[in-house]
Amino acid sequence: MAIKEYFKKSIRNKGVLSMLIPLLIAVIFAQVYYPDKQKSLNLESVRTQVQTLSDMLAFSAGAGLKDNNIDLVQAAFEWAKKDKNVIYIVILNETKSILKEYNPQKLNIDPQSVNELAYDIENNYYKNGVDVNYKDKTYGKIVMFYSLDNVTAEINKGMWTSAIAQLLIFLFGAYVVILIFNKLSKSIVTLRDAARKASSGDLHIELEKTSEDEVGDLTESFKIMLKEISIANQSLEIEKRSVEGKIVEAI
Repeated sequence: MAIKEYFKKSIRNKGVLSMLIPLLIAVIFAQVYYPDKQKSLNLESVRTQVQTLSDMLAFSAGAGLKDNNIDLVQAAFEWAKKDKNVIYIVILNETKSILKEYNPQKLNIDPQSVNELAYDIENNYYKNGVDVNYKDKTYGKIVMFYSLDNVTAEINKGMWTSAIAQLLIFLFGAYVVILIFNKLSKSIVTLRDAARKASSGDLHIELEKTSEDEVGDLTESFKIMLKEISIANQSLEIEKRSVEGKIVEAI
């Protein structure tokens, strides 16, 4: 009830509240929606990257295995390892024996269980199993694990940056809104006080036009009104004295 009365009795508080609530909603919406959308886009981008990297490695390995060119297989394997987010690669031959393996984190993985691209939420990585096909013949299998730790760190960094930027925008917006309504409220309060004085008979009030907007026009009109009332009062006083003088002469 006290809060309701606080806003009910002040046009400044009403105005500030009516401006800050939409601004706050917009900031919250941006903070919740856009980071989540950006995260989804990044995950989809990484998914495409993992699929492309796996397919290219499988193609190169297939070409090398067909011609029994181990150097080509090794070159393709080393090329895939250069991606800092790759945490596991294995190349299996037709007999499911390991030809090449990259496992710096010593992960306990059964490569035979990985047959398609999937996202492991718990461990925050993509895993993918691709058959090594070349010219309609299968020469083995590629299994790759791709960590999203770096991607997640970048997303979190972006979210914090976005949150700070939006907080600064909100604070600046709040400052501007409060500044505007403080000035407006001050002009209205000045007119209110002047009207109270005028209602008690004090017409000698000094008012200064401080803006060129509607409030400034109202101030100027109020000054003119006070001046005209003062002139009318003077005329009435003169008329009163004239009538009183005539009465005295008549008596």
